[in-house]
Amino acid sequence: MSEFGNVAFDPKTLAILEGVFDEAWASIQAQRNGNITRAALVDRILNLAVKGERNPARLLDGALTQRYRTTFEQDSPSKEDEERDRLEQALEEGLRETFPASDAVSVVQPAPPAPRGHRE
Repeated sequence: MSEFGNVAFDPKTLAILEGVFDEAWASIQAQRNGNITRAALVDRILNLAVKGERNPARLLDGALTQRYRTTFEQDSPSKEDEERDRLEQALEEGLRETFPASDAVSVVQPAPPAPRGHRE
């Protein structure tokens, strides 16, 4: 396990962090935005990870926009964040339970079709 400060990261988390870093750095290079160093980008990602963030999309967003949650927001995730996390967890569970399979997994079910008018 690797450590940042007093926090240890398991191999799965390290793989997530590495992927986020690679994607963020590629994005910065593509935009020719040279106002951040690789070390500063790593610090942004690790600071979010130390606070408990493991969602790659939010890590990437935080790394690129430098929008860090306040302590209050970190302790009280929004309803949207909770719902997104719940759906992501349900999708992951569905994928694990059906793997290997050729059909995609959906965590929501479509509404039933509306009844058609009766013809006489």
